[in-house]
Amino acid sequence: MEWQGRVYTGATQISLETLRAMVLVNGAAIIASVSILSGLDDTSPTSMLYVTKLTIFSCSISLVMLSIGHAINFEISTDCAARVRGTLVGNPRHSKLYAIGRYLERYMEPKQKIAAYFIYGSIIVFGFNALISSLILISI
Repeated sequence: MEWQGRVYTGATQISLETLRAMVLVNGAAIIASVSILSGLDDTSPTSMLYVTKLTIFSCSISLVMLSIGHAINFEISTDCAARVRGTLVGNPRHSKLYAIGRYLERYMEPKQKIAAYFIYGSIIVFGFNALISSLILISI
């Protein structure tokens, strides 16, 4: 079970570093938008108001998507580890060992794809927000 511990801790560390980086970037964008929003007055262009509200909304959506993707990945990894550990306990037969691969292919791959869609979708939402916001600010 030593291999399982190494794989699990390595994957967890990579996942946490990615999560921290995206939370840092999205959080910085939200904080900057809130500080700009608090400094706006009646003479400020309305497009600035729209950009700040759009940034706050899209960064919040991006954070939610990212957290859902990581939650799904965590659930997948714990389920996979429990499945493999349960199969290897006792007297493992070849039919049980071969069934692990089929199980992982049938039930884990679709969940991994969904988690990847959420994680990469959060990056796309953030990038799309940056593009739209910069186009609006250039047009001022």
